[in-house]
Amino acid sequence: FTMLRTATLSPLIQRALRMSAFITILWIAMCMLVAPVQARTTVSGDILTQTWTKANSPYIVTATVTVPYPEILTIEPGVDVLFDSPDAEFRSTGIVHAVGTQLDSIRFLPNAASGTESWGGIRIYGYPCSELDCIDLRDNIARFEYVRVSHVVNTWGGFMFLSDRLGPGLSMRNCIISRNHGLEELAGMYIGPNSPSYSVSQC
Repeated sequence: FTMLRTATLSPLIQRALRMSAFITILWIAMCMLVAPVQARTTVSGDILTQTWTKANSPYIVTATVTVPYPEILTIEPGVDVLFDSPDAEFRSTGIVHAVGTQLDSIRFLPNAASGTESWGGIRIYGYPCSELDCIDLRDNIARFEYVRVSHVVNTWGGFMFLSDRLGPGLSMRNCIISRNHGLEELAGMYIGPNSPSYSVSQC
């Protein structure tokens, strides 16, 4: 009969196998570290002068945010601003520059991932100061270009511009304000009678 013998690996081959296993584990760990992670930035309360970037989008609004005078908020193309509460609003007594592009718009929406179906809308107000003590802002125009505002449920609908001669002007281009509901029969956009100069086109 034939004798079967168990082959014994040489120490060199055993070492090579251990090294191969170690390299495989190390490679998997490195891939996990460099794997892309979905950015998420939580915001609420007062927003001081800053830029919201696409790299840190979406911005999750957990409670009403306000851009106070004389702060300036810049929102880059491709940013999503998602609201976690139906009562949360986006307010400003300062300056907002939300300028998207045709291929990379800016969206203000409820946070569907958390089950939120509506939010409180965008509200642009006048400056809380008198004509004598207001700071002269270099660019006192609120700009909204290639912006989408949807699924708002509020008294004044999706977008309200209630400024005056002591507040910012308004420039809006190529914006979509849709699927909103206002309790005062103003579902889309409301501009106050005493608001300063404004330009709204293709919205």
